[in-house]
Amino acid sequence: MYVFLDVDGVLNAEEDWKRRKYSLNNDCVTAFCRLLSCLHEPKVILSSTWRNGIARDGTTAVHIDDLLKALEPAGIMFLDKTGIAPDGSRTKEIDFYLRRHPEERYIILDDDPTLFDQQKNTPNLYLTSSKTGLTDADVDRILK
Repeated sequence: MYVFLDVDGVLNAEEDWKRRKYSLNNDCVTAFCRLLSCLHEPKVILSSTWRNGIARDGTTAVHIDDLLKALEPAGIMFLDKTGIAPDGSRTKEIDFYLRRHPEERYIILDDDPTLFDQQKNTPNLYLTSSKTGLTDADVDRILK
């Protein structure tokens, strides 16, 4: 199962953005790891600007290393990433990824609805609040 992940506003909250760029919130990460542990063979694909920390040769920036370390309890050892659409449309980026790597079961976690095509139904999109990031209540709703 694919999990398309926007980090800012999902694995952190607006308050965390003031501390430093590329920060993680422990409560949000814990909730995300709980979600991952309930999914069958989850594969995390970054749709976030954080994806810029993964080079073509597979080397990673410090913030990606921190993210991978935080996701270790859920068994995530590798992250993939979507491409970047010229118009910034996450809908197009995710559609392109799914055409190249077909999978029927996926979820999209994001906090910004403006990055998705408003004229097209975006199935499996779950929007978090950037004020809180992903919460245990969100995870319960997703799992239902």
